Amino acid sequence: MSRSKTTTLSKFTNYRFLGLAGLSLVAVAVIMANYHRSPSHSIESPVSISAPAHKDNTVLPSTTTLPAKSGTDAASLATDARQAVSNTADKAIKKSTAPVIDDSVSNEPSYQYTIKPGDTLSEIFAHEKIPYSVMYSIISADRNFKVVDLSAGNVVRFWIDSANHQLTKFQLQLSLAENIEYTLTPKGNYEAKKTVLKGVWHDAVITGTIDGSFLSSAKKAGLQYSDATQIINLLQNKVSFNHLKVGDKFEVVTNNKFIGSTPTGDNQILAVRIYTKKDVISAYSDGHGNFYDQHGEGLQPALLRWPTAIHYRITSPFSLARVNPVSGILEPHYGVDIGAPSGTHVLATGTGVVTRVAYQKYAGNYINIRYNKTYSARFLHNSRILVKKGQHVTRGQVIALSGATGEVTGPHVHYELHIDGKPVNPMTAKIPLATSVSPKEKQAFEERVAQYNKMMSTVSGEPTSNIKLANK
Repeated sequence: MSRSKTTTLSKFTNYRFLGLAGLSLVAVAVIMANYHRSPSHSIESPVSISAPAHKDNTVLPSTTTLPAKSGTDAASLATDARQAVSNTADKAIKKSTAPVIDDSVSNEPSYQYTIKPGDTLSEIFAHEKIPYSVMYSIISADRNFKVVDLSAGNVVRFWIDSANHQLTKFQLQLSLAENIEYTLTPKGNYEAKKTVLKGVWHDAVITGTIDGSFLSSAKKAGLQYSDATQIINLLQNKVSFNHLKVGDKFEVVTNNKFIGSTPTGDNQILAVRIYTKKDVISAYSDGHGNFYDQHGEGLQPALLRWPTAIHYRITSPFSLARVNPVSGILEPHYGVDIGAPSGTHVLATGTGVVTRVAYQKYAGNYINIRYNKTYSARFLHNSRILVKKGQHVTRGQVIALSGATGEVTGPHVHYELHIDGKPVNPMTAKIPLATSVSPKEKQAFEERVAQYNKMMSTVSGEPTSNIKLANK
């Protein structure tokens, strides 16, 4: 047998087709034995070798037919037998070295779901009865932790092996232009691959009139749910959205990504104006993710009141004299305990720098962040920390997953706010508004305001004269 044939048969055996290899050798032995025992064996009689089904349900050819040889050509017959089985094995080997999921079913997911507000990754995995260990393996494969920061409208897809209920591939579609695939490797872990399609960005102006709630009116005008909630978050300290009247108007400048002529769903809000009977409330982007009013003043409190997106029940309030539920000792409780389930996103309550990431016997996995010379914060008992010491973080950024590390009675978020180094009650402490536009960026910001006002007025017909720009 040639070296190439021997190598092929060796590879074939290594891919666990021992049964098939053994069957081929038995067939050869039977052929040779019958040849020597029965010299009158008809040279036209075929020898059939049946091939078993492959373990991944790939059915190999049921019969390989070999013409019998006459005379002293038993060696040639054996070679032909091995060659035929080897050819079949080569096809099977190519099949077996494909990705874990069978090509014949890999195109269609086993389950697909569109994310709704309030959905969590753990709930979705639990619905499909996928173990939490698999979910955490996928989270570990995602260096940017996109998978834990789900947004309404995202689509998740599962490819599940029906034989053993193993998740072979998971896909998170962030938009038409962007998705991340997490594929199971032979080592049992998952590898993440992000795909982003290039597109073009176009500005657009969306106008609407209040007729019902702001959310329903915004949707009717063509704004996405995420756009409407961002506008509410931007201006909730300037206007009561529950008290907007029928007939009040709004204008929004958005920047939208397209693939060809199809919108991808990726967009940014650049400017907002809301007209009530008494006021004009506005917000403008500085191009760096920050928003200010038409005069360049901050719109929002510098710090979030809560370190979680959902206001979970406070299980233990701030107190200077509390009985520790673990030790039973009367001692101060310098923060608030928020009863968030394990795995909840923990948010940076302001923009600043991470000054410490560590583990401590009582605090568990904890993070310290300094926002400025006056304000700092601590986040305790996290199951997973997503930032590093020295890293710059922004207000609302996911910095950790909640948990029950350290000395605790159950999973929760312990949040502390310090002013001038002293702990204060974060639920009642006075929080200043965000800073205004810096002097060196003032002129560029005013030019952006003028540009956006002109765009909105061109579409809506509203004059720009009722928006006063800050003096240069």
